[in-house]
Amino acid sequence: QPHDPGSFPESFIRGYRVAMTEPRGPVYMALDAGWQEEHLEQPIPIPDVSMYPVATPIGGDPDALRQVAQLLAGAEMPIILADRLGRNPAAVPGLIELAEAGTIPVVDLGGTFNFPSTHPLDATGTDLLEHADLVLLLDVDQPEVALISRDRYPRGHGRSRLKAGARVITIGLGDLLIHSLTTDFGSLYPMSLNVTADTNLALPAVTAELRSLVAGRSTEARATLIRERRAAARQRWNEEAEREADHRPISHARLNRELWNALQHEQWTFNGAVEGWVRRTWEFERPGCVIGVVGGAAGLGTGLARAIGVGLAARDNGGFCVALNGDGEFFYDPSSLWTAVHHHIPVLAVVLDNGGYLGEGGHVEFTSRQRERSTATNHIAVHIENPSINIAGLARDQGAYAEGPIEDPAELAPAIARALKVVKEQQTLALLAVRVG
Repeated sequence: QPHDPGSFPESFIRGYRVAMTEPRGPVYMALDAGWQEEHLEQPIPIPDVSMYPVATPIGGDPDALRQVAQLLAGAEMPIILADRLGRNPAAVPGLIELAEAGTIPVVDLGGTFNFPSTHPLDATGTDLLEHADLVLLLDVDQPEVALISRDRYPRGHGRSRLKAGARVITIGLGDLLIHSLTTDFGSLYPMSLNVTADTNLALPAVTAELRSLVAGRSTEARATLIRERRAAARQRWNEEAEREADHRPISHARLNRELWNALQHEQWTFNGAVEGWVRRTWEFERPGCVIGVVGGAAGLGTGLARAIGVGLAARDNGGFCVALNGDGEFFYDPSSLWTAVHHHIPVLAVVLDNGGYLGEGGHVEFTSRQRERSTATNHIAVHIENPSINIAGLARDQGAYAEGPIEDPAELAPAIARALKVVKEQQTLALLAVRVG
């Protein structure tokens, strides 16, 4: 087609007639960029951005916040669950002060960095929730996920993790999400008190009131229970990690132990949900060191792209991003690797290769058995094999440093060291494909 926008209508009609009267295959037409663009006769006016301010935060009803403090003070074993409080790093010190003021254990649900994993009051991964008579939720949009114990594919409503009579109260902005009959972030959960407030503003008020209410009280019995439950959890994790140290495929415990050994003195930012062996083996102490999972379905398929964005921001502060992504999620946007290499964005990307979309595979397996169907074809569109995809080769073809598949646990530490050296010295993406079980 000649580069003449004026001839487009005529050529379009011609092509349409061919397609209709001579069905011999597709008819292709290419649009030149000149057809889509126009010359600017004058500059585009830029509005005064100061006239579009960010909304001021919600402080919360003072009476309701005082009631929160009273409930915390009156509880025998209160506990705090925080999920996305740390989206504002300035809120983290406020949570630490509140926990220390009342000797209240804190469970970090991992939506972002909320509470230091090394703090004596960190109760993440312990069974202290089952001992609690009062639960304070902070920026938890889906309380049923944390408070109900259920199988991956439950029948019925699951079992509450709370003891009989335990009360639940919440502070956050979750109610502002509710704007229609249906929602995409969780079901309604029964609460004793629901306070709409920005936690960064609300917690100092609760802490000040709580201090006045518990002044002179002894909390040693509670502190002793927290220490015992933390020690029991860590002993259990260490024993499990030791049992799985030499497993093939490589265990998540071994992988994360080796990663932490290499990263503990580095300026890293973690992209993803801090849960499982990541939380058990790493030490999270810096507000802002975690960029949590966002979006519906846990942001499935966005992990690599988000990691590159995190790496770009971390680079400006002299650091880099660390990202752990499943192989199924990685295959959504593997071309993102080129972007990181081309623009020298530092990312240590670890792809957890378990051979396919096994999360979906579990659902297919469950559904087949529940409906008494054959499971003989459940591997279709789930298992990635015959051939398996060379993840490291795919990365190298886009200019990235890559190793894998790593199958021997003894090879983990040196491979991580080599990849980390590339990330730091060359300011680019390095990828490790690790076979995990």
